[in-house]
Amino acid sequence: MEKEIRMNEEKLNQEELIAAFSDLSTRCLSQSATWVLEFLITSGFTQKINLSQKSPQFLQAQAQFRIGEFKKAVNTLKDCQDQESLGLRFLSRLIDLQREIEQTIPDSSNLLGILSSTNNRSNDPYESLAQEAEPFVESFDPINLYIYAAILVRCNRHKDALPFLLKSLNAFPLNRSAWRLLITILIRFDDSVIAPSLGSLPKHWTSLLFRIELFAELQQTEAALRLIPSINLPRTASIVALEAAVRYHHRDFERAQTLFEELRRMDPYRLETLELYSNLLFVKEDVAGLSELAQSLTKIDKFRPETLTVSGNYFAINGRHEEAISHFAMALRFDSSFGFAYTLIGHEFVELENISAAIAAYTKAYEANPRDFRALYGLGRAFEMSKMPYQAILYYRNAVTMNPSDTRMWMALGECYEELMERENAIKCYQRAVCNVDSDGIAIYKLAKLYKEEGDEDRAAFCFENYTEKYVEDEEAAKKDEAKEAILFLAQYFRGKNNLDKAEMYAQRLMFDPSAVAEGNALMKDIRSERK
Repeated sequence: MEKEIRMNEEKLNQEELIAAFSDLSTRCLSQSATWVLEFLITSGFTQKINLSQKSPQFLQAQAQFRIGEFKKAVNTLKDCQDQESLGLRFLSRLIDLQREIEQTIPDSSNLLGILSSTNNRSNDPYESLAQEAEPFVESFDPINLYIYAAILVRCNRHKDALPFLLKSLNAFPLNRSAWRLLITILIRFDDSVIAPSLGSLPKHWTSLLFRIELFAELQQTEAALRLIPSINLPRTASIVALEAAVRYHHRDFERAQTLFEELRRMDPYRLETLELYSNLLFVKEDVAGLSELAQSLTKIDKFRPETLTVSGNYFAINGRHEEAISHFAMALRFDSSFGFAYTLIGHEFVELENISAAIAAYTKAYEANPRDFRALYGLGRAFEMSKMPYQAILYYRNAVTMNPSDTRMWMALGECYEELMERENAIKCYQRAVCNVDSDGIAIYKLAKLYKEEGDEDRAAFCFENYTEKYVEDEEAAKKDEAKEAILFLAQYFRGKNNLDKAEMYAQRLMFDPSAVAEGNALMKDIRSERK
């Protein structure tokens, strides 16, 4: 699955884009239609687009759909059997069911209503909708196959939905919503399902964009980054947003921030993917930047899930955890597909030390996206706080399997093993952490300590020396307890190895810390006497 598949990308075909926009707009798939129109505009198209004429019943249902009267639209089309009418009828039923379910979520997040779930399929209203659509499946056109696949996904029948969705995309590859649905399906499976699906994609430029987005979601960001230069398309806001998301998942925050800022300049009113930008600003502890972003998005659309997520992150960084939870819960209320908001809710419950609620939230996040390593990490952290290290290890191990390049996961797993006195396993974890990005030196310091405790002084010295060279750069850093321990060990180690020059150098460095002056002087005295 990780093999790069290079394609000779097609040039933008204006006729194909026009036909796709006409179909998607007529069928009320507005997000996909807008996405197609973005590429059509950048291709230089300036002529008027004449949408095909439809029956009065269809036009009436179309108008009802667009103002949110979904039940009316279903009733208007109840006797219509053409493809457009069937599709709009089932789409209206699907969205109406979704709205009914979302409106049952309590307003108060303190009731934990967002964390309740029903797994009884026999009572699932989506199942009855799937049964209603099933007799028409053989005659469905590509757009209706996508709608049917979306219904099956709502029934948690992801594998059943896959062949219908692939058939739809091969016949109609410009349906952006269908590609997003395919990602939702594939992140739940391993390579035995993903690889054949990738082999069944249409030979179309949209397949390349999909691969990049999928690899980023699967935390295979190196593969995604290698494919980005293959994009041979106008630099639209969608393309910039895609690269920004990949850089974000790759934890290349500086480059990601540059791209997000470029995206905002290109389209100041675009909200999609800016929730990721707010996560980035939160990690960077950029309170001012997060405040500006939250205010800006609130002026555009206060109740969009992206805005609510950004505002939630703003409240979270300011320690207003209940308000953060309320905003994340509201984002889910307006769009239940915003599953990663459960992870953010879990983080806030951890801050409030409500561990049972945190576990419930992280569990919902994992159910929404089994590839969400942050949810697994959160579960591990919650069980660790509950003094249940064996359960914590289970989740941390799953987290590092999902994202082996994240130092934080290896550190957390190593600390659990260390607590259980499983030093060999802890050493392996800290070694992996060091091989990734040990930005603050904690991993190599902990590794050195374990080697020291195991009596492996040579390896301990190697790690402590690396630690002091990279992370103890000035007098202030040398005053930290970790630095003092490392420098004292190295002074004694090199003295024992009769390398008196190095021993004296480290003994002198102890003088930077007033609490270590006495030990430093004693060592210097011993070293000088040994030189005589």
